Amino acid sequence: YNKLSKNQMEVLEYSDDYFVGKINLEEQEKVMITVPYDKGWSITVDGKATEYELYENLFYVLTLSEGEHEINFSYRTPGFDMGLRVTIASLGVYIIATVITVIVGKKIKKAQ
Repeated sequence: YNKLSKNQMEVLEYSDDYFVGKINLEEQEKVMITVPYDKGWSITVDGKATEYELYENLFYVLTLSEGEHEINFSYRTPGFDMGLRVTIASLGVYIIATVITVIVGKKIKKAQ
């Protein structure tokens, strides 16, 4: 307990989809972050994307060098970007189809 409690991360800010914390290490160590693994989390340490390991396929483990580090976890739902692109493309098709329908409808009325 003494060893684990010595190097705890201080949470600076948090929300539903992110949190930022800092930790100060006396030497290079592996640090376990007890956030359940999910593909949507991205992790930066000191502003740079970082590699991680998983403990029991559940928690994140980061290897950090000596010194103070800022750790940032941010969450984005997997597939969100693709879903947004599909939505925007569908909206574009809808607008084009509506404009064409209105133009064709006006030409038909003029022809009658």
